[in-house]
Amino acid sequence: MPLKTKITFLFLFSFLLVLPLQAQKKAIDSLFNLLNDKKVDTFQVNLLVKLSGAYTYVNPEEARKYAAQALEMAKKIKYSKGIANAYSSTGVVHSEQGNPGEAIKNYLQGLKIAESINNQRIVAKISLNMGNVYSRLGDIMKAKEYAQRALAIYQKLEDQNRIATSYNNLGAIYQSMGNIDSAVLVYKTAQKVFEKNNNQYGVASALANLGIIYESIGDISEALKYQEAVVEIEQKMGNKNGVAFSSISIGNTYLKVKKYAKAKAYFNKALVLSRDIGSFELLRDSYLSLYSYYRTQEDFEQALDYYQLYVNYKDSIFNKNKSEQIARMQTLYETDKGKKDLEIEKTKNQAQKEELRRRGIQNIALIVGILLIVGVVLYLYRNNLRKQKTNKILEEQKRLIEDKNVRITDSINYARRIQSAVLPLHEEISKSIPEYFILWKPRDIVSGDFYWFAKTQPKPIYEEKMTFDGVHRVFKGVKGEKIILAAVDCTGHGVPGAFMSMIGSRLLNEIVNEQGVTEADEILNLLHDKVRVALKQDETQTHDGMDMSLVVIDKDKQIMQFAGAKNPLYMVQVPRIAGEKWHDSSSGKPEDSGLALQTVKGDIMSIGGFQIFDEIKFKKTIINISPKKFESTTFYMFSDGFQDQFGGIKGKKFMVKRFRKLLFEINNKPIDRQKQLLEETLNDWMDGHAQVDDILVMGIRL
Repeated sequence: MPLKTKITFLFLFSFLLVLPLQAQKKAIDSLFNLLNDKKVDTFQVNLLVKLSGAYTYVNPEEARKYAAQALEMAKKIKYSKGIANAYSSTGVVHSEQGNPGEAIKNYLQGLKIAESINNQRIVAKISLNMGNVYSRLGDIMKAKEYAQRALAIYQKLEDQNRIATSYNNLGAIYQSMGNIDSAVLVYKTAQKVFEKNNNQYGVASALANLGIIYESIGDISEALKYQEAVVEIEQKMGNKNGVAFSSISIGNTYLKVKKYAKAKAYFNKALVLSRDIGSFELLRDSYLSLYSYYRTQEDFEQALDYYQLYVNYKDSIFNKNKSEQIARMQTLYETDKGKKDLEIEKTKNQAQKEELRRRGIQNIALIVGILLIVGVVLYLYRNNLRKQKTNKILEEQKRLIEDKNVRITDSINYARRIQSAVLPLHEEISKSIPEYFILWKPRDIVSGDFYWFAKTQPKPIYEEKMTFDGVHRVFKGVKGEKIILAAVDCTGHGVPGAFMSMIGSRLLNEIVNEQGVTEADEILNLLHDKVRVALKQDETQTHDGMDMSLVVIDKDKQIMQFAGAKNPLYMVQVPRIAGEKWHDSSSGKPEDSGLALQTVKGDIMSIGGFQIFDEIKFKKTIINISPKKFESTTFYMFSDGFQDQFGGIKGKKFMVKRFRKLLFEINNKPIDRQKQLLEETLNDWMDGHAQVDDILVMGIRL
């Protein structure tokens, strides 16, 4: 079983814990009997939601229908809890049908309502589901965030089974991240909680997950121990489907370690159970496993037989038509033969000549019939061989593409870790600037936007004093400390943009930290020259570059230098007037205080790239930030990702004017609250629209 399939199975098995088919049908019948088309109340809404859940893995279309009915009825009677549950059920159906975008859209709508009524159980349920969807999309950090949120809520609610289910999902996330030790720890924790609550389905899921993870790291003995424990539990519960699935998994494990007799025994056991259950998928997988076994034994005749059965079950329409055609020919043949035998019996007393003639006709008919059957069978067999060859080629091509995609995604995820490591640490920034926020949202896994921070080393101040012993130098403090911040938007996004961001970060470190340049305009001028040299733009004529804003904060002089390459700086300064202070209130507005959002414009050129001027010279602007004159100075640096994001009712861009208004309205809020309001506004604006560019917004209050 491919690792990707196994990890998907981890989520399905650990979270769904689906009842056996007979129990599901019994539950559906019980719910359906309670349904009353003439009533419109909360009981009927809850009943429709439960029906949707029961049908999800039996008939998804029916599940979606009942979820839609529940949503319509809940909205009609303004039943908020029912609306949230209906959105959640709709999201589950979309998720299982492979529509992650629609699933997330419905989950977010349900989550918003559940949070508004403070229903933590629904919040936890939807969070757990969203974690599953993000994991399938490969966004492991989002998956982990939602899974941990669900776990925290279930721990407060003391819902032991859901706590264990959350641990199972976290285990799968850790395994996807390559953190095997953490994955094993949370799986074993889930197992203990399920055992304590006598939840045998849960225990089986946790053991199955442990078996899969030990098999993936090559610890076959541990894998077999857990797999066999799963089989034992499923046998006690009478879950034939689970026993058959686990038997195939154990057989494949034994096949890996070349314990062929045990592998064959488990494959045959799975085959018998699959025939008993009548499961098409399990029969197909059993035949494929037996084919693999006989191929290792070089029993190619048996291997071919089982591979033929596997292909036939894989292509059910072809198999059915072929069987019916051969059956019809066989019936015709047997009927014709019976008629001829009866005719011979009736005429056996006739003359010898007549008997011989009729026997000759019978023999000719028999030969013709056999030849027809052989010809048809040979024709079908050749077609089947061609189809097998084509399927084999397609499967190999699919495997190569999947492997290539996995390698590419793994490489990009690793690149994200490298890029995150290069970015400044928040702990380092907060030591120099206590009040700040950074909203950084890459469009893809890696980003072309990046933020940068540096602090110059202060110089000590000494005073010479005359004493009886002579002149002594007395330490009086330090001066000359400067803080440099930058928000940079590189050409492109994804991997190309990330490469540009790494070049930009390295060059800024070289200019400021190594060369000691701390004038804002000089930093941009040197960066422009170095980017063009690094990218050989005079030779290659490439147009890649950077738009950015950069500030140098001089605490001693109580000024701030600003220089910008196309990007401006937005700023609000609250003057210090004796007896007058403006604070946030429910009625007050920023403009009522006489304040304004100031725009400090940068230069019209970019760093590097195509230039219409022969010589680039960036200029700086000096800004007074004296605490004697201003109670506070709040300023913002950003890329164009936020204002260019599509969304809203008409699907248009957010635009600069709306972005400026938003910053002005929130600038008096606590700095952490400002970031939260920006994120909430962005999520509401996007509402299902895809992110079109990397997003970076930095807010600093001095």
